Amino acid sequence: MTTRPGFAADGFAPVRETFEEVIAETPEGGAALSIHQHGRPVVDLWGGMAARNSPWREETLLPVWSGTKGLVAACLLKLMEDRHLALDEPVARYWPEFGRNGKQSITVRQAVSHTDGLTGLSAVRIALTDILDSERMENHVAAEPEPDDARSFGCYHPLTFGWICGGLVRRIDGRSVGRFFADEFAGPLGLDLWIGLPAAENHRTGQLSLAPSWEGAAISPPGAADHDPLVWRTWANPDLFPGDLPWNTEPFHAAEIPGAGGIGSARSMSRFYAALVNGGSLDGVRVLKEATIEQSIEEIARFVDPLVGRPLVLGTGFWLQNDEPVFGPPSRAFGHPGAGVSMHGAWPELGVAFSFLPNVMLNDPNDTRAQRILATLHECAKNRRDTGQDT
Repeated sequence: MTTRPGFAADGFAPVRETFEEVIAETPEGGAALSIHQHGRPVVDLWGGMAARNSPWREETLLPVWSGTKGLVAACLLKLMEDRHLALDEPVARYWPEFGRNGKQSITVRQAVSHTDGLTGLSAVRIALTDILDSERMENHVAAEPEPDDARSFGCYHPLTFGWICGGLVRRIDGRSVGRFFADEFAGPLGLDLWIGLPAAENHRTGQLSLAPSWEGAAISPPGAADHDPLVWRTWANPDLFPGDLPWNTEPFHAAEIPGAGGIGSARSMSRFYAALVNGGSLDGVRVLKEATIEQSIEEIARFVDPLVGRPLVLGTGFWLQNDEPVFGPPSRAFGHPGAGVSMHGAWPELGVAFSFLPNVMLNDPNDTRAQRILATLHECAKNRRDTGQDT
């Protein structure tokens, strides 16, 4: 299988070759890959099938899953930069209702680093369609009792991270997090990237599918949600990956789901991180100050998630490089991956931003697609640096 029209700049031909190998492994699906270096596009590729009987096109959009959390993080950074939000203040200072039921001391720092204990909802059973209403979900989070399981204070939050951070944006600024991102980032940078897709863009979206090997979150042991309340509220309330994947439907595309509902192109995800790794500006447009970004990628928390056994290092909403390493070979990196396994982030020392966006979701522990692409990219970027071609 070959990619559709795109390009790989001089020195990045091996990245194209690896990408073509990767999409050939899932002939029923496809993917897009975009890479920037020092603010300039150096790789922009797409190939395979976006949906049944529909090839992947240059304009194809796809859900980015938890890659959305990186977009939400940028919104919080903007509020911090403008001195409307501070990491060490209680969430309840900005959102008084959040402080109910013993949560008055939870800080913004804890909320952005998944260490506030609110991994999911325990007080109410919800259906997947309930998450289409973000304000309703924010109210559920505000009503949650103080966490009572010590494991939860170092545990990834699949959805509640988004509702807490989105709730802060709404109460501080008045705009929803989707509107805020559109106004402050997507619009100025010219991104095809949304938290809440406009109806007029829905025809461009590809279809996600679960591979036969897909098992969802790699909870250990399997079936733990049936007897472990923490697993249930974190990963099973609601079931995020039912077989029919309602995430492919227009209501889910249109909803502002700040933990997992962003939709866009790999080109725009890469461009977003290109602005961040380029000191907060791109093509003459500044969206954040360089000092703000540097602060955001300082480590706040480090733990091994007790439910999935995965090491995590967190900054202000962004994942940082860890011992796996999640973002490829560089020791310093930041961004946010998504289920299935999409990968979005940046390497500051090399000035590289990247986004890999596949639509066939393999079982995460055995999915090496993104890591193989990042390993090849790293070799190419190092070679260009060492030969002086990346300036």
